[in-house]
Amino acid sequence: MVVQLVVLLSWRRYALRAALALAIGAVALCRPGPLLLVLVGCCAAYGLVAGLMALAAASAFEAGPRRWLMQLLGLATLATGALGALHPGWAALGLVLLIGFNALFCGLIELPQALRERTLPDGPWALLRSGAAIVFGALLLAWPGAALLLMVWTVGLYAALIGALYLALAVRVLRHGAGPGPEPGPAAP
Repeated sequence: MVVQLVVLLSWRRYALRAALALAIGAVALCRPGPLLLVLVGCCAAYGLVAGLMALAAASAFEAGPRRWLMQLLGLATLATGALGALHPGWAALGLVLLIGFNALFCGLIELPQALRERTLPDGPWALLRSGAAIVFGALLLAWPGAALLLMVWTVGLYAALIGALYLALAVRVLRHGAGPGPEPGPAAP
C-alpha cells in the first residue's frame, strides 16, 4: 500500500516535469525571443564570474604572451557578461561572437601542435578537433543571427524531447502503480 502511494505520487512529479519541459520547448520553437533573453541572462551572469576568474588566473602566468592572452580573454568575457546584464539584445550577438572567436582562436592555437604530433596515435584526432573548432568558429562569425536561432531551437528540441520522455515515464508509472496486483496479506505466524 505504501509503495503504491509513493508510485502514484511520483507520476505527478514526472508529469509536472514533462509539462514544464514541453512548455519550454514550445516557447523556444514558437517564440524563441523570450527564451533567448533567459539564456542571455544566464550567460551574462556566467560571463561576469568567468571573466573575473580568468583575470585572476592570468596572474599565475609569467609576463608574456600567455599572460596577456589570458587577460584579454578575461576582459572580453567580463565585457560580454556586463553587456548581457545591461543590453540583452547586444549581448546575444556578443555571446555568439565570443563563442565564435573563442572556437576560432582555440582551433588556431591548437593547429600547430596538432600538425607537429600528427604521427602520434592521437594526432589525427587533434587535427580533426582543431579543424572543427576553426570551421565552427568561422561559421558562427559568418552567420551570428542564424547561430542564435539555432541555439534556441536546439534548447527547444532538447526540452521537448525530455518532456516527451518524462510524459511517457509518468504514464508508465501511473499504469504500473494503479494496475491490479496482489495485496500483501498478513504475515503467517
